[in-house]
Amino acid sequence: MAKSEVTVAVDALTNTPVRKLEWDVNTEEDYRKLREEFAKMPKTPVLLNVEDAEREELPGRRYDWLLRSEQSGGTIALHRITLYPDFDAADHNHVQEGEFFYVLEGEVDFTIGNKRMIGGPGTFGYAPPMGTHAFKPVGGKPAVLLHWNMPGGHERMAEGMAKLSRSGDQTPESKKRVQEVHEYHFHHE
Repeated sequence: MAKSEVTVAVDALTNTPVRKLEWDVNTEEDYRKLREEFAKMPKTPVLLNVEDAEREELPGRRYDWLLRSEQSGGTIALHRITLYPDFDAADHNHVQEGEFFYVLEGEVDFTIGNKRMIGGPGTFGYAPPMGTHAFKPVGGKPAVLLHWNMPGGHERMAEGMAKLSRSGDQTPESKKRVQEVHEYHFHHE
């Protein structure tokens, strides 16, 4: 069967650079509006090796962005995340975002809802919107996960945290503000 004109047009976009939306997120409403803008963007086919992915180093973790929200029309943000031994995402939830985890290397202490387990390679977890989740590597070694969020936007929180790190502002109050405007609601505070 021959490809339709629409299929040919979509296929022609494979691995084309997409314009990153310049958007400051200062409130949860800004974050919701950003997601609305993502949804107006075309979905761009991607085929790449993780070594060619955009990389972002943050305290406690490294992101290798496989699919950004601008590429998925805002439907998903997908990355490989390396969690270093000092990383700890305590109990939290997201208002609109579902979060998925698949362990590739190492071991991770997970809480999803009211269940907790130490999971190694092959462990999968899903936290739906409003679902409690927490995760951290165990054993004093890094853990590597395939990690995705639906809808997209998760990378903007990572970028906000990277800006804080570059500015030298690592106060708990600043970190909390960045997390909250990106709909991260921690339960321990």
